[in-house]
Amino acid sequence: MRIIEVLDRKGHEIVRVSPQHTLHQAAQSMSEAGTGALLVFQGEEAVGIITERDVLRALGDHGARAAELTVSEVMATRLVSCSGDMEIQQAMTLMLENPTTHRIRHLPVLDDGGKICGMISMSDLADALLEEIRYENKMLKNFIKNWDDEGESVPD
Repeated sequence: MRIIEVLDRKGHEIVRVSPQHTLHQAAQSMSEAGTGALLVFQGEEAVGIITERDVLRALGDHGARAAELTVSEVMATRLVSCSGDMEIQQAMTLMLENPTTHRIRHLPVLDDGGKICGMISMSDLADALLEEIRYENKMLKNFIKNWDDEGESVPD
């Protein structure tokens, strides 16, 4: 299954935040949207990503003062993205092995023109992969069920 199919099922919504927003505002946006990451946009340009991990790390490093830090002080500026034509397994590998040398859980998805058209998470990919496995399992069970003693498939 291709990433664009996963995105079509989950939706193409992009939850944005600006670099000037506080971590408190970013955390509120994540909570309201039910997401673990926000893309950081300066105007129409994606300049980074901020995740739950970034917020927690800032809390650990700065205590209560972290709420007033700006997104730009905490965000990752090196965006790792994928194309809509990429296969699920390729995207999962990219999340685990990428130029940042960190395992990541969210990937912006680029359309054919190189513009961000959505974002997927490791959870989205796991759900899609599980759906594929269940379908294949069902097809194999049906095939085996209709196999005769001569080693040939019997039509339904």
